Amino acid sequence: MQNTEVWINIKVSKLGRLFFLLAYACLIFIIIHYQHPLSYWLALLVLLQGGWGWRQAFGTAAPLALLIENHELYLELASGQLQILRPPLLVHSRFFLVFQRSGVFAWPWLLWPDAITAKEHHQLRYFLRSWY
Repeated sequence: MQNTEVWINIKVSKLGRLFFLLAYACLIFIIIHYQHPLSYWLALLVLLQGGWGWRQAFGTAAPLALLIENHELYLELASGQLQILRPPLLVHSRFFLVFQRSGVFAWPWLLWPDAITAKEHHQLRYFLRSWY
């Protein structure tokens, strides 16, 4: 078996950031206009969760690149750490990947491979088929 090493950059979309902010702003707007005494506390909780979600999606815990090395899949985070990814991969295509992360508060990660060459795309497809 050949030693394959593929490094794939992850694109952070401005549209994704805008949609994230818009979704949380709409949710907070709806909660505040509900006119219930506890609605402000609920809006604060949603705001805190949104801040944590922003950190996970675009901050120091955000994914920067995928590394495929010796039939292992690693994710490089913005903090410089390498995190190993395990199955299941929920969805994969040429344009995006959805990984289920481990952990209590872990939401699935939607990743966009940026500027994949044909060779990298072939290696990534081959790896994802053999991953299970």
